[in-house]
Amino acid sequence: NNVTESVYEGEGRVNPIEVDSSANADKVITEGFAVPDNAQKDAATFHMPNLFADRMLLQARMPVRVWGSAETAGSLVAVQVYRAGTLSGETCYLAADCGVFEGYLPAQSYGTGCSLRIITEEGKYIEYTDVAFGELFLAGGQSNMGWTMNQCKTPDGGQLYAQIIANSDNENIRLG
Repeated sequence: NNVTESVYEGEGRVNPIEVDSSANADKVITEGFAVPDNAQKDAATFHMPNLFADRMLLQARMPVRVWGSAETAGSLVAVQVYRAGTLSGETCYLAADCGVFEGYLPAQSYGTGCSLRIITEEGKYIEYTDVAFGELFLAGGQSNMGWTMNQCKTPDGGQLYAQIIANSDNENIRLG
């Protein structure tokens, strides 16, 4: 199930990216407990990595790893994706051991304005809002990677990328 996408077309060149959208698909668990109808928001129950936050961007079209810990007596934790306030797809379950949980969301289509809800068997949940599913690019390297996007300046000293994003017709660009 490899997907080849053209990411740059110009001057007769095409640079394809190979994406294995089936990687980790076998780790998506879709059977578990019945999510309580009277669930209560309780962020204090959860201890999540800083990576998880409102307005986060998650990779589209491939399973996404979700992990953290919760003060829970149950053996499973569920994760749900909402689009426009409606549950999108199946509830997925994250295996938990002594409160530490890990698992995968199934591949999601592109979109913004989503919510990600992580919920315990006891009905406590944490919710992240304005989540986007799209193309996620991470950069790594040596000393030159110490340069942040906020340090890129225009000739007059303004922030280069802030200006470009503000002037863009694409309201879904996220820079972190």
